[in-house]
Amino acid sequence: MKESKVRDLLINQLEIFESGLEFLDKEKYLPNVEGTRSFIDILAKDRQGKFVIIEVKRANASSRQAIHELLKYVEAIKENKSLKEDELRLMVVSTVWNELLIPFSSFVQRVNLDTKGFQIDFLADKKTYKAIEVSIVPVTENRLISNSHAVRYYYTEESLNNGIKEHENSFDVLGVRDYVLFVLEAPENYLDMVKASIGYSRDLMNEKLGSYEKNNQFMSKIDEHYNYKFMIYSGNTLLTDHEYSDILSKNYEYPEVFDETMEDESRPKLDKLEELNAMLTECEPFPDADYTEIGYPAKFENILDEQKWKIRDVHRYGRLKDNELLKDEVLVREFRGSAGTTKQKYKSELDFDSKANINRVIDEIDFCLSDNIVWKNHILSIINELKKETAIVKSSCIISNPMNVIYTIHLSTTRPNGIEFLPLYELIVEKENQRDTYLGYLGYKKKKEFSLNEIWDTFFDGSPTMFFYSLIWGGYDENNLKICEELGLEYKTIKIVERDEQFQFYKFENYTFNKVDELYPLGELEQFIDENEGFVEEINDLFEENHLGNGVYSI
Repeated sequence: MKESKVRDLLINQLEIFESGLEFLDKEKYLPNVEGTRSFIDILAKDRQGKFVIIEVKRANASSRQAIHELLKYVEAIKENKSLKEDELRLMVVSTVWNELLIPFSSFVQRVNLDTKGFQIDFLADKKTYKAIEVSIVPVTENRLISNSHAVRYYYTEESLNNGIKEHENSFDVLGVRDYVLFVLEAPENYLDMVKASIGYSRDLMNEKLGSYEKNNQFMSKIDEHYNYKFMIYSGNTLLTDHEYSDILSKNYEYPEVFDETMEDESRPKLDKLEELNAMLTECEPFPDADYTEIGYPAKFENILDEQKWKIRDVHRYGRLKDNELLKDEVLVREFRGSAGTTKQKYKSELDFDSKANINRVIDEIDFCLSDNIVWKNHILSIINELKKETAIVKSSCIISNPMNVIYTIHLSTTRPNGIEFLPLYELIVEKENQRDTYLGYLGYKKKKEFSLNEIWDTFFDGSPTMFFYSLIWGGYDENNLKICEELGLEYKTIKIVERDEQFQFYKFENYTFNKVDELYPLGELEQFIDENEGFVEEINDLFEENHLGNGVYSI
């Protein structure tokens, strides 16, 4: 039966899709100022008075054209009737969906339009239909490396090579196709570093706890147990919730925990996927290794930057291997957390000529700063204004968002490179003869009365123990903005315009940049430290008392 015949039969039974639909026209012609022609199969109106475009398809060949035609119809009817997108709805009706389902699913998930699809089938009389709403399938999201990694150590080249094969087998059995294996070599002084760290920690524990005696036999075994030569650091891209469901329902040891996570609709999608991926790392088969640890972005940074392990090889699999434009150094940055998934770091180029790039950056910043709404609102407001400019040559954004002001105060006042631990963002916009730098920093609002005990009572159940628990996974604290408010600190933004070696400064207030005299952003935090010297000393004393060495604190 031709599409026109199907269309004419459906006109008299629109209630099979939704009660209250009112037929308005068929083959509705919509002129377009660009000269293209649009003929809508069925134009209807729903009970809320919204226009409903119903596109009818009969065969796979025509199904593949449906999405292109929908986009054309949407723009045409918006132009002809001066509609807003929320005054318009779409329905795709087809007897055949095997070719249409994926492009339709992608369309639904990527546009801000109320869109439904229906499978229609003849009833016995050959003149009436039944309609079943189509469930969309998940489509591939932007590449996101999970924060749940694994670290496996090896003594010999032979055990390393076997470990690579075991990793490949493990991911293959579980059905994970897109993953990376970083093969690293230990630094020459790695064993000395381990000895120094363990010895220091042991001596401190002897001193603090009085329950350990120096044991030369224990120290001698370090050579045997910690003399690793190689490491495989592995991780995968985040899967869809459907893929996790399929894998974990068969392999995860605690089905009740898995079910609870899957049914939790209150959590942000990315947080939920990260929790599911953490479960995935606990599923057998486990690759062979001489020693195994969990990994996460901050740990990967420490392995590379502090411990000085060297990346020897990067083994890529699945689509990560097929993407010949994806450089290894980009993957290294993403494993470090540069895509914002840790909510503490972000780095990306901005291309204001590419809508896809800007939309991706906006989404990533929105997630990275989901608990720092001050900076998030500042940066997204700035980007939306920059989208209107036409003279931008190059732009980039770097965010350091350590959401733990107590830990920040300690690190910034006790480390030689303390400035590196401060909250800071730079959004740099280069124009032909000008450079604009949008700079975010932690500023001092006003002096307030507070004590460290009040901070523990208000935010950490009355004890620093809960605070030190937060340091296990990098120190991220969702209450950080409230703690800053309690201390009289706030997140601020300024703009620095450089032109002809001259600088002008602007302060961001009430979403407007107002010109001010020269500003020194770090000066405000220095003022806070000077005015609250006793509080800062109390914080640093607490860290020193509880430090067991190598970044480990007693709880």
